[in-house]
Amino acid sequence: MKNNKNNSLKLLIGGLLILVFLILANMVETMVKERQERKYEAIEEVGSKWGEDQILAGPVLTVPYKKNMGQNEKGEHIFQTDYINFLPNNLDIKGDVNSKILKRGIFEIVTYNSKLFFSGDFKNLNFEKYNIKKENVLADQAVISVFIPDMRGINETVKLKWNNRDFDFNPGIGDKEGNVIFNPKNRLYKFSGISTRVPLTLQDTDQSDDFYFELDLNGSKELSFLPFGKQTNVAVNSDWPYPSFDGAFLPDEREVNDSGFSANWKILQLNRGYPQSWKGALEDVDLVFNSIFKIKLLVGVDHYQKTMRSVKYAILFISLTFLFFFFMETINKIRIHPLQYVLVGLALVLFFTLLLSISEYISFGWAYLASTVATIGLIGFYSKSVLGKIKFSLMISLVLTLLYVFIYIILQMQETSLLIGSIGLFIILAAIMFFTRKVNWYSDSNSEKPKKSDK
Repeated sequence: MKNNKNNSLKLLIGGLLILVFLILANMVETMVKERQERKYEAIEEVGSKWGEDQILAGPVLTVPYKKNMGQNEKGEHIFQTDYINFLPNNLDIKGDVNSKILKRGIFEIVTYNSKLFFSGDFKNLNFEKYNIKKENVLADQAVISVFIPDMRGINETVKLKWNNRDFDFNPGIGDKEGNVIFNPKNRLYKFSGISTRVPLTLQDTDQSDDFYFELDLNGSKELSFLPFGKQTNVAVNSDWPYPSFDGAFLPDEREVNDSGFSANWKILQLNRGYPQSWKGALEDVDLVFNSIFKIKLLVGVDHYQKTMRSVKYAILFISLTFLFFFFMETINKIRIHPLQYVLVGLALVLFFTLLLSISEYISFGWAYLASTVATIGLIGFYSKSVLGKIKFSLMISLVLTLLYVFIYIILQMQETSLLIGSIGLFIILAAIMFFTRKVNWYSDSNSEKPKKSDK
């Protein structure tokens, strides 16, 4: 009965210690988040100089026309300049996105340089749809605009080939009066970009104005497109092996391997919710930006994410280690002081701090190995004195080794980590139940079988 009370008290103290160390592990998790936020700050800082996320939209053809506002007192017609915007009939975008790793202190930031080729045409510009007479169209004042949110990323002069004639793009979009394409009151989007004036030849027959330009652009993290063509075709190749495709449209074809990726999109006007032309500045800008599709350059599972995931298993490390020491203490009649449990628990928590700090300088795998060897070596050496026999020390070292290897395997997985982790935990619990199934926890001798009487 006395032994039963002692075991219950030990379990109670052990449970309280586990709660204390879980609080410490949560503090380590907070530390990981702080370091991760510092990395994000470094990414933003580098992006502000190299080039931030780029969202490419265009080209858009803006055509001014004279709007009849009636007559004045003298009977003369009063005209006001208004604008009509057209999107391309066909829009083809092809190019390469080459990754570049930049360093800011100890942090590595994924950036890219993209070389993109835009081609297509504007066909059958329908002014009659808006009751605009051709003689009121200011065809010599038409403007081609391309939206680029971070102009600092442009590396080379951008030249437009319009019907086999060359024009230089200039900063700014729309017209000299400002943005007449989208409502500038919407502050959620950056309406910056480049534009140039082009001549229109208004004909009664089918009209087609062809365009072509190249864009050498830096950016970081993401490259996004808006499908402005009646039919938009995008083909992108990259040397980055960890892409993520997001947004309103996924690639029709994709190929991802260790040497990079290639992806192709084909998007029709019918797939989005805005027209090919509109008068004045478009109010519902959200409708346009809801059709965005993105390429994200990920870092796989970076060392902060892996460290964060490993901290989630702190309860497993601490509970199983304490449980092992408790079994050794109970079965082999060894007295272990609560302070000794505290020291072992601190060593287990210190593992995560070592892992976080070392992984900022070397690869996560080597950091995990170094932290594991240090922790197992420390606990194994200390348990030799606590448990009294070297075989017990080797046993706890073996258990910890298997546990750390198991957690490392889970951390390398993304899709199947939950399945493998659940199966592994079930096997661990089954093993504990198997090896302790004959222990008589109520017996003072803790023998596997009750002794028979001498009668």
